[in-house]
Amino acid sequence: MANGLDIFRVSNLVIDTAKESNIELTSLKLQKILFFLQGFYLYKYKARLIDGNFAKWQYGPIEREVYDCFKSNGSSPIHDEAFDFSLDTLTIIPIPPISADDIGDYRFTNLKSELTKLLGIPTWKLIELTRNDPSWLNYQEETKTYSAADYTDQEIESCYINCFEPQD
Repeated sequence: MANGLDIFRVSNLVIDTAKESNIELTSLKLQKILFFLQGFYLYKYKARLIDGNFAKWQYGPIEREVYDCFKSNGSSPIHDEAFDFSLDTLTIIPIPPISADDIGDYRFTNLKSELTKLLGIPTWKLIELTRNDPSWLNYQEETKTYSAADYTDQEIESCYINCFEPQD
């Protein structure tokens, strides 16, 4: 798992958990939660949870593949999981959400706890947290032209720590 898990499997865990908790999840909120889950995992386990890159866009971090998958939702809630489609058989192929089998019981329990916490934070607050961090703020002008460099793992971890972990 050196490079992390499939972004859509992690996305589907977020979508399923939001549904179970009866929490409305938009594409924008999904993006911020994925970003902070990556930061959490980098901080706690010194490893990437997600195999994906986060871009610095006007409303904070965006993972492009997830953006492309859910952009048709606009600002409406996401109701369906991400899926694959086979052109050969013209069938939808479900993408299973990650589970304890992928990362172990202890890590999965901690991840679900962090996810539940993040789902309880309003979207506007998640955006504010990411945009007030130097990892985004220092590139504010570049975000307007989509020319800012992608987030590094260090920037993602630091943003998570700055937003959620008490400083000693």
